[in-house]
Amino acid sequence: MTVFKIIASKAGKVVFDDRVEANTPREARRKMKERLGLESLSGVVYAITEIPIALIRQIVAEQMANSVVERGGKRQVDIEALVRRAVESTSTVGAAEQRQAPHAPASNRRDPLSDPAPQATRGRASTRCNPEPPRAFTGPDWKSIKRVYLRTRSLKQTAGQFDVPVNTLKARARREGWGK
Repeated sequence: MTVFKIIASKAGKVVFDDRVEANTPREARRKMKERLGLESLSGVVYAITEIPIALIRQIVAEQMANSVVERGGKRQVDIEALVRRAVESTSTVGAAEQRQAPHAPASNRRDPLSDPAPQATRGRASTRCNPEPPRAFTGPDWKSIKRVYLRTRSLKQTAGQFDVPVNTLKARARREGWGK
């Protein structure tokens, strides 16, 4: 048996947030349907994540073994050392991620776990730096296309010259009455 964490929502409301023991994700999904009393999951958005219990137990056992100290002739777990090591490993992971992606664009998002924002910037909307505004798609020059079509009377030749689909050109000519 494996433990799966399932979070499901319907219409923007969380309807299921629990752990389910099952052999496969499919079986976990079936159990969730049963607990919710639903025939189908239509309209339900869900995420299933496998929780590797054996791996978590192994990591915890190793961390505990590394934090055992002798105090008064008894072996005890040094909680401070355990917490300190966990914090250091978290900051090491963050530093490694930053080293891996030095070319990543700077984010305007604030990390909620970091120090609070300076007093001067609180309450102000963040300004994003957009170096270049998005360009509007203008499309083909239909006046020029109409002139060429009226001169050649060939849909295929005109479409090829302006790189426009033949059926698009044909529909436009019919709609605007170019042939009359």
